[in-house]
Amino acid sequence: MATRAAPAMELHALDRYKFSCSYPPLFPGMACQGTGDDPEVRVLKLHDDHHQEATLYRLQKGFILHFRLGPSLFGRVVSVFSNHPASADEEFSRDKYRLLPWKSDSKIIDDTSIFVEVPIVRAGSFRYFTHTEGSDPNPRGSGYFVVDPTLSRGSNNEVLGMDCILSQTVLSKCLGPLDQWEGRLEVARQTGYNMVHFTPVQV
Repeated sequence: MATRAAPAMELHALDRYKFSCSYPPLFPGMACQGTGDDPEVRVLKLHDDHHQEATLYRLQKGFILHFRLGPSLFGRVVSVFSNHPASADEEFSRDKYRLLPWKSDSKIIDDTSIFVEVPIVRAGSFRYFTHTEGSDPNPRGSGYFVVDPTLSRGSNNEVLGMDCILSQTVLSKCLGPLDQWEGRLEVARQTGYNMVHFTPVQV
């Protein structure tokens, strides 16, 4: 029987705009980007029967993620769920989803002004899905977003960019005797890698 290959995961940047920072600090040292204390906002449009299992949206801690309705969902009652924790102190559970409340950024409330928001407070990979009133119980849309970790080093906690780490995975069992490892790993150093990941060593 022929098997179908899993679709390749794609990384995408979300549309962005600035939103007035009226939120309390989400976690110590939250980075707000933009003018003044404005956090960075990312907008993800929701569409009917749109499952983005092969698309991964990349975010950073301190961002605000907004879900807004696309034209195919205008006039319908939509519920949005996500397993991203509501606060930095909340324990993450892969199977625990919460219903996100709708808000509006206009005094005239219609399908173009309402949104649900997720303050991004934790690194990791998270899922969202939607239900539409009157449809079958299965999700009418779903997808994933990934939040980059914050990397730091030294006593002053200097923040490192994600591109600072260049790691090479080495099959430990192929390195030979321990006294020969340094010479074989020298190739990684000379070619620009600054981190080596060893597979489990079996004795």
